[in-house]
Amino acid sequence: MEFSSFFFNNIQLPPKIHHFINSELLVQESDIHKRKPLSKAEISQRLQKLSNWDIKDNQLSYTHKFKNFVEAINFINCLVTPAETVNHHPELAISYNKVTITLKTHDVSALTALDFELATTISQLINTWKSDQQCRF
Repeated sequence: MEFSSFFFNNIQLPPKIHHFINSELLVQESDIHKRKPLSKAEISQRLQKLSNWDIKDNQLSYTHKFKNFVEAINFINCLVTPAETVNHHPELAISYNKVTITLKTHDVSALTALDFELATTISQLINTWKSDQQCRF
């Protein structure tokens, strides 16, 4: 397999790093419109599509009970990649086997499309979760 050379600020980069920088720039450029505060009607409409999520203190909130502490931590580890991919990070609270996830776009101090997109990804992860699942990042 042949790899091309890529340059960033006159520095030659391996393809993997080039892809990361392009992805990072793409996320930063494409998610600006996703950080616009949603109206109450938009929030209500999007919330109907999310099972078991609530709005508490103008934040999206979800609590899930796992089999034990280790499983809860394994699940938390599985949130790293989706959160890093979109550069949007949930607030997490762990109480033994119970994980509470809270989402809000802090730079606009409101709920945005980005919150609902990450909530959808987290819901999909929960719906396909296996008790012995482990994620590495």
